[in-house]
Amino acid sequence: FLTLVLGMGSVLGGIGVCVGYGLWGWKVVQSLGGRLAYLTPSRAFSAQFCTLVTVLLAMLLRLPISTTHILIGAILGVSIVDNIKVMLIFYV
Repeated sequence: FLTLVLGMGSVLGGIGVCVGYGLWGWKVVQSLGGRLAYLTPSRAFSAQFCTLVTVLLAMLLRLPISTTHILIGAILGVSIVDNIKVMLIFYV
């Protein structure tokens, strides 16, 4: 019985996250993609892919993580790498 209850809790939590992202996700994307860093579709894909790999790895290792923090870190990482490329081209 306990396994069934915990399984249903995970399913309901997943549905809640999907509905929340579907309703209010555009605000997060707008503020992260417009105010925090300049994102093109390829940069956004890179950030999302890095987030996916990190979440899957943490899930396999059974580590508690925050997907929001991971996504923001990935966006900042993509932004930093882009600025390093610009600096290297400018100085060389």
